[in-house]
Amino acid sequence: MTTPGELVARVLTEDQALVRGAMRRAIPDAEPRRYLYDLVEAYQARAGKGFRASLCLAACRAFGGRAEDAVDAAVALELLHSAFLVHDDIEDDSKLRRGQPALHRSHGLPLALNTGDGLCALAMMALARCSGRQPEVGANLLAELAHLFRRTVEGQAWELGWIADRNFSVSEADYFTMVLGKTCWYSTIHPCRLGALIGSRGRATLDRLVPFGFYLGVAFQVRDDLDNLALDTDCYGKDIGGDIIEGKRTIPLIHLLTHCSPEERQEVTGLISGIGRERSEERIGRVVDLMRQHGSLAHGRDVADSFAQLALGEMPRAFADAPNRSDVDYISSLVLYLCGALRAPATPSAA
Repeated sequence: MTTPGELVARVLTEDQALVRGAMRRAIPDAEPRRYLYDLVEAYQARAGKGFRASLCLAACRAFGGRAEDAVDAAVALELLHSAFLVHDDIEDDSKLRRGQPALHRSHGLPLALNTGDGLCALAMMALARCSGRQPEVGANLLAELAHLFRRTVEGQAWELGWIADRNFSVSEADYFTMVLGKTCWYSTIHPCRLGALIGSRGRATLDRLVPFGFYLGVAFQVRDDLDNLALDTDCYGKDIGGDIIEGKRTIPLIHLLTHCSPEERQEVTGLISGIGRERSEERIGRVVDLMRQHGSLAHGRDVADSFAQLALGEMPRAFADAPNRSDVDYISSLVLYLCGALRAPATPSAA
């Protein structure tokens, strides 16, 4: 009998292979190679989970389609994800991405910024190909992509704005609103909606997928926030503790600021704002130590687990009309994997 972990390992690997082949074909063999398409190709070679693409393909299969029907939509999601990462690393001045120097660090800000724009353009071309082959849902596919773009940049604006304004009064409810925009729409909600739209030929009730995608997206983001604080690991692929240096408002930080003493709160706000002479490692270590003392990391794990359970509980409604139950089972297993309840499959795990 196949275990959930084995199911994720097999299907995720198969979906990754299909999408990566289509990805190579989506990158133009044209000039300017050295200043654009070589950078796009090299960046896409940095293996990530590929779960957004797999979620799209699985939803397509679950609602009666073939993976090949949705592969260009899956490619568009992967290209957009890379574009968002390139731009996010510029905004945060990150050092690492997927275990290698962030693109603006290795090639300079102008070329990195333009490469991010190029990835967006290639994503739109990929979805246009998908729309052209399925004219009955083509306009809806483009509308989904436009909504994805808008909501993602809105969520990013909340996060960047809180940091710029030195706003330390952000609540957990505020965080969930931000994550709905920044993470959920493009990582979990729209991958499911695009796949269901394609697989059902427009017959699926897409709004049923929104609560499921929201719960899953929050659980995934909180787990990612916790991974960023795991100082005893060297396989994260990004800047360990970078969220603290960048001043990102995460569930553990919000919990800490709510439960620490006034003196500790003043210290923490200074540390995450870069006030003082402490080195980055000292700032990260002190904030994480306070998070441990006040139970903020444990609280984050509880929040992630709670939202994962909400996502699983929402699945019967979200996929009520999906005829292919084997792919619904895979999506259920994928929820457990993304939320840390399953051992990671034997594929690179960088986000």
